[in-house]
Amino acid sequence: MFGQKTQRSYPILGQMTYRSQYWFGTLAVPEFDAEVEIIVRANKDGISAAQVHAVQACFNQLALIKTQATAAMLTLFAECEMPVPNTDIWMDLLAESIEVTDENHDASTGKVSVLLLFGSQSIPEFCPAIEVIDGEFMQVLSAT
Repeated sequence: MFGQKTQRSYPILGQMTYRSQYWFGTLAVPEFDAEVEIIVRANKDGISAAQVHAVQACFNQLALIKTQATAAMLTLFAECEMPVPNTDIWMDLLAESIEVTDENHDASTGKVSVLLLFGSQSIPEFCPAIEVIDGEFMQVLSAT
C-alpha cells in the first residue's frame, strides 16, 4: 500500500525501517557511550545475513577496535593539521552514526564494511570514521 513503511526486526540491529535504497534504525553503542543512527545499504528485500553478521562481528570486538583506532585517530588529527584535544581523544569525538555497505561495495572480496562515523566537538567540520571488516579494525578515514 502506498505510504506504508516497510519495517523488519533483525538480530542486533533491532527494528529497521526501509527508506529509498537503505534500511534505517537506531543502535546503542556502549563503548562510545552513544545511541546512534544506523544505515544499512540494502534493497527493499531486506538486510542480508552477511550484513547482520558484519555488524555483530564489529560489536563483538568494539572495545578492541576502539583501542586499535586510537593511535590512527591521533595520527589523522596530526596529518590533517588539526589540534589534538587536550583530553582523551574519545572525549572529543562523539559517535554519530553507523553505515553498513552492501555486499557489492567491494566486488573483489564481497566483504561488508561497517563504518563508525564520528563528529568532533572541538572542530565541527572534522568528521572521521573507523572502517571495520569481519570484526577487524581496518583503518581510520578522514572526512572534513
